[in-house]
Amino acid sequence: MAYLVKAYGLDDGILKKLLTKKEKEKLIEYWKKYDQTHTKKFNYQLFVERVGYHASDMIKSCHFGVEECGPKNFSNVLTTYGNCITFNLGGVGKPLHQKFPGSNHGLKLLINIQEYEYTGTYRTDRLDIGIKFVVHEKNYPPDVLQQGKAVGPGSHAYASVKYRTISNLPAPYGKCSSRVLPFYAQYTFAGCHICCKTEYINDKCGCRAPDMPGENTIPVCSPQIMLQCVRPELVNFQSNEDKICDCPIPCFTGHYDTTVSYAKIPNPQMAKSLAVTMNKTEFIHETHGLVDPNISPTLYISQNYLLLNIFFDDLYYEETTSLPVTTFSSLLGNIGGQLGLFVGASLLTIAELVEYGFYHSRGAIRRYQQKRNQRMSDIAKQTSCAEKEPLVENGKASLPS
Repeated sequence: MAYLVKAYGLDDGILKKLLTKKEKEKLIEYWKKYDQTHTKKFNYQLFVERVGYHASDMIKSCHFGVEECGPKNFSNVLTTYGNCITFNLGGVGKPLHQKFPGSNHGLKLLINIQEYEYTGTYRTDRLDIGIKFVVHEKNYPPDVLQQGKAVGPGSHAYASVKYRTISNLPAPYGKCSSRVLPFYAQYTFAGCHICCKTEYINDKCGCRAPDMPGENTIPVCSPQIMLQCVRPELVNFQSNEDKICDCPIPCFTGHYDTTVSYAKIPNPQMAKSLAVTMNKTEFIHETHGLVDPNISPTLYISQNYLLLNIFFDDLYYEETTSLPVTTFSSLLGNIGGQLGLFVGASLLTIAELVEYGFYHSRGAIRRYQQKRNQRMSDIAKQTSCAEKEPLVENGKASLPS
């Protein structure tokens, strides 16, 4: 089991740190002998689905508002984290919907993470204990590795969710587009990268990892191929992903923005309640004898249990839509407006300018004539006055003859 746990880390690319050369050789030799001595070859995916976590193992209490829920409302989904469970995927139970805002009307889970079952060592990349969850669209593949929110044991997490949509513009205004994906009905950016990675591994190794899509078309790799081919090829893929994959930005994206706040558990009453409801026999059965039955209930809860509330704090969503600054119709309107302005100015305005010039010139001529007549009148008056003025000679006045 320890070898399988180490070999299943499909996303870290640190095989040399996990397994020494001698350990790899022993593991590969073991699986070769297994295939030789068994008529039915080992199915890695079925093994992970069988021994991984299930809703019935983890969920101790489930409520959606006032309605009780349970494992029937969850479905198993394989991801890079192994066996995950998805709520409201559309399994046996009917889909549940929140009708009122607030934490009391959303999903409330009491989860036992079974800390005593963890097998990771200091050489792995998953040193923490707890869960990671992500809120996503039904048709979107869960990206737990990149978008997951972590919750550790001994805590009560309140996850407030807001729905947001983004509509981008295709060419010639933007660069968004879509492609037909071989394993998903709807195009998403994450789904495109998953399909690209799956096709790359299939081309290089002739099979797929258990967490990759293509269940009915691509066989699952055996453990030895996982070590010899898939792991080194994944390292190469991550180094050249931008060159290998052609995944455009989708024109429409729905996203759940999640904000998490935390409180500590348990309170004294919760610890007493667990001690009363679970006797020693049930405790040993639940923990498979891996935990001291005399452990303090408070310590056991703080090491293994967590509460998770996921809810809408408001029943509205935010829509972001990109609009073109100029469309073809608005461009034609602008051109027509400009043509109308300049053509109208060249005909009507010229007539108005001629009229204005005519009246302004006539007024100027009139004012000039009035000033000229006034000047001539003033000169005539001055001449008449000059003829009537007496002459003065040698200090004596004499009248003109």
